[in-house]
Amino acid sequence: MESPLSSLFARALGLESPWYVDRVEFDDEASRLDLHLDFMVGGTFACGVCGRPECKAYDTTIRHWRHLHFFEHEVFLHAPAPRTRCPSCGIRRAALPWARSRSRFTVPFEALIVGLADRMSLREASRALGEHDTRLGRIVRLHAETANAAVNVDEVAPLLDRFGPASGSSLL
Repeated sequence: MESPLSSLFARALGLESPWYVDRVEFDDEASRLDLHLDFMVGGTFACGVCGRPECKAYDTTIRHWRHLHFFEHEVFLHAPAPRTRCPSCGIRRAALPWARSRSRFTVPFEALIVGLADRMSLREASRALGEHDTRLGRIVRLHAETANAAVNVDEVAPLLDRFGPASGSSLL
């Protein structure tokens, strides 16, 4: 039977079957909360490449992700990241509901990084979060490139500046 604490964190993380919180470890001295996740035997997953549902786990490796703070305590998720045997793609890493593929941060933590980077320098954000600014810069760059790729500028008309240098006028 799942403990009330595990159930609380599973709901807070938005975990759905086959995922569950297996164990919660709290270290007051280190100001750290570790949530150990697992999945039910026989659980199926979406392929991380094509998104095909109902793929069975092939094997797993334990991975770790930084998550948003729980009050003033750092939170880390630890879980077996399954590879699936997808009929279309072969053996591929399963899509995880809390993190992008190959990321060391959860999706909400990445959103926090991007939000902080919009309001302060990466150096200040890295000090606030306790992460290296290069790592944060990679996350910000990835999300900026993804957002820019989604912008459709096909119907934007060119704008001419009638007071620009080509017009012969000078505002100085």
